[in-house]
Amino acid sequence: MKNSPEVMYFEPRVVKILNGMSITWMNRDTKTHRLTSGNADSLLSTGFFYTDCMVPGESITVRIENNRPAIPYYCSLHSSERGLIVILPKNEDEMTNTHLP
Repeated sequence: MKNSPEVMYFEPRVVKILNGMSITWMNRDTKTHRLTSGNADSLLSTGFFYTDCMVPGESITVRIENNRPAIPYYCSLHSSERGLIVILPKNEDEMTNTHLP
């Protein structure tokens, strides 16, 4: 997934995974970022994950083990930079409408 030229921060911003899978974020920006799960409007972390600082060009991998259907996250250094992790109950090609969150 590529970000548009005006959006330079971490990618992927929105990702679909199965519970227990890992996500690798790549910082394609010129600024350092630090990701945390939670509400960016209130700056409250949910504690599901928190990364170390990710300098430009660096990647970071986090394993997600959670039964929620979705986990919002944001950069704790730039709270307007946000993303979403969607946790699917099974592979998309195996799902019917009854499996959708």
